[in-house]
Amino acid sequence: MMTGDNNLTFAQANRLAMLINVLGWMIRAIADVLRHGYESRNTASIVTRRETLEQSCNSTIRAIAELIDAGDVRADTLLDACAQLCAKAVQRAQGAT
Repeated sequence: MMTGDNNLTFAQANRLAMLINVLGWMIRAIADVLRHGYESRNTASIVTRRETLEQSCNSTIRAIAELIDAGDVRADTLLDACAQLCAKAVQRAQGAT
């Protein structure tokens, strides 16, 4: 079944909506780090803002993986870019130690 004029199935629209949701949490986590720092905590939380950001990153990765699994986006394009970026980050991290 399609949703509206965009020719997306309900499942496709739902996966994109989930990505929007997790990206919203990611933006909030980033803003909190910028405002308060990585190691600060919300008074109602035991986790640091760094940990909250890491959780948001993981949720975003899971949402993207669902898009890949469903064939909504091409895995090869995303995985190639991810592999290159991660390899560079590891090299920088190793050089910094």
